[in-house]
Amino acid sequence: MEVVYVGFSTQPLAHEDVEALKLIDMILDNAQAGLINLNLNQKQRVLQAGSFPLFRKFAGAQYLYGSPKEGQTLEEVEELLLEQVDILKRGEFGDWLIPAILADFKKNEKLALESNRARVGKLSNAFRSELDWPYVIDEISRMEALTREDIIRVANKYFDGPHLTVYRRDGEFEPPKVPKPMFDQPDVQAFHSSAYGREVLSKKAAPIAPDFVEAGKDFQVVTIRDGIRLFYSKNPVNDLFSLSMGFEMGHLENRKLAMAGSLLDKAGTKDLSPEALKRAWYAQGSEFSFSVEDHHTSISINGLDENFQEALQLMQEFVREPVSSGEVLDNLKAIILKQRDDAKKDIRSVYLALRNYQRFQEDSPFLTRLTRDEILALQQDELLDLVASLPTYEHNYFYTGALPLEEVQKTIAQYYPSAPGLKGPPQRKMQDIREPEQTEIAFFHKESAQARIRIEFADGRYSEDDRLEVELFNDYFSGGMSGIVFQELRESRALAYSVGAFYLQPSNLWDENLVIGDIATQPDKAAEALAAFLDLFENMPQSEDRFQNTLRSLENQYRVSKINFRGILGAVRSWEQLGLEADPRRKRFEGILTAEFPTLLDFQRKRIAERPRLISIVGPRDRIDLSSIEQFGQIREVTVEDIFLD
Repeated sequence: MEVVYVGFSTQPLAHEDVEALKLIDMILDNAQAGLINLNLNQKQRVLQAGSFPLFRKFAGAQYLYGSPKEGQTLEEVEELLLEQVDILKRGEFGDWLIPAILADFKKNEKLALESNRARVGKLSNAFRSELDWPYVIDEISRMEALTREDIIRVANKYFDGPHLTVYRRDGEFEPPKVPKPMFDQPDVQAFHSSAYGREVLSKKAAPIAPDFVEAGKDFQVVTIRDGIRLFYSKNPVNDLFSLSMGFEMGHLENRKLAMAGSLLDKAGTKDLSPEALKRAWYAQGSEFSFSVEDHHTSISINGLDENFQEALQLMQEFVREPVSSGEVLDNLKAIILKQRDDAKKDIRSVYLALRNYQRFQEDSPFLTRLTRDEILALQQDELLDLVASLPTYEHNYFYTGALPLEEVQKTIAQYYPSAPGLKGPPQRKMQDIREPEQTEIAFFHKESAQARIRIEFADGRYSEDDRLEVELFNDYFSGGMSGIVFQELRESRALAYSVGAFYLQPSNLWDENLVIGDIATQPDKAAEALAAFLDLFENMPQSEDRFQNTLRSLENQYRVSKINFRGILGAVRSWEQLGLEADPRRKRFEGILTAEFPTLLDFQRKRIAERPRLISIVGPRDRIDLSSIEQFGQIREVTVEDIFLD
């Protein structure tokens, strides 16, 4: 995808203008109601655009970026970006915007500090940047002291001089050729530790008791009316809520849903234009999102509990009676088609499409989606009516916040007066993964500096009885940087830029288990890397010491990995979809405490080894030894037309 970057030199951390520069970046792009968001993205004047700042110890910069629509030049996008900078310099932004940005900063600060990882990250960033802690925590107070005039002054100070522009254009690319280096293979079988590491590991500590989710204490489920349930979890930390409506249908059940969601992002209400709606969400400290997955659609809002009723009312009005125009849809169609064309040139999209083609053949989502002609034939009313029809289907609400359950239940119930019964979800579109009699290899020629290889195969439907063996295998075989796959293929043999493998169990009872191996390597190492990876699947190294380390790792994960209060309802719903009535981790934890090595070895032998596999490879034909790869299965070279629909 073509893109232009525009960069301005600013100031390093701790400079007196940094807070103003951070506010300036948010005035330009706050993802909802910034100048770039409303003037360029919302009005569909570019394919996409945004901005971001960069502050380091000794330097700083402000970047703007944008991608062109069909028929638009990078120079035209650059001009539009600089136009937003000029608007900023002239101070042509609403008085409401700076207070809304400050409220957004406060909200995001609260949200981030719910997590121990974010708290530690804030401390470590301050230490690494040599910033005094009182200075760090006083940042928002310094922002609050800034005036509109300060913002305009700083904008003209830094954005009125020379800048750097970078164009990324589509074209032929000749990647550099990197020869395979010679090196001594390290020993990765033994577990090594430093004197300090051994000292730490020798210290005794009382084990932490694992924490499990309990109905009534950690969450509640109540009925709003027939076909509508409310999942409720208390926020014990702050005054931020999150609410979502979940529908059991996705783009596989209705191919127009994703397009309807895209149009909704550019729509308004009967009383608010699309731009005014974005400003309304942002001014009240709320965010709205509409997401469509394979079999699920979510409508979500989050914000301050004090604005819960106002945000919910605006969400209900918007979803039930969205308003747009034919011109907006026409522009959206052109943008979607341009994005599809760009995807055919992007190695990540090609790799994803190839994997789906291997897995499903003609049922790949990239081949069953709306055709170009079907997109062009879409009408505004049918898409908006599709969104408006969602509340007429059975659905669930998921609320996490500080308001009492009874108040949330009553507030939601007012939008469902006595009415005919709700419709059940449409029949689920099943997608069974192909199970070939022999290993099959699909190859896609793409000039690139890396070759990307995916190995995968299906392994039946979900069973809770398999959970212990799956967790043992994933930690022992994959296990991040300490697992066999990473240690053998990257650390020991230098065959991978990145590599991973895992046994993936589905989140419901309908989909299939999937075993996956994924590696990015040098093209001239592709055959060697694939051979080594397949050998690990077939002949998994056996080490009692490694297995004991796996048991300690899994036990510690259960003991210290408490589900955050914002994750409780998602976990509860996922357990419900697996047919589980209570938190299954208690039984899983007990299994870890008594697990034995032969259990893992038996699982690997019966469920992993000697299985026909689906292999997908993307990379340059002239630097991959395809003749060597043929020993593992018949190779079929596929084209763009095979894996992408028009």
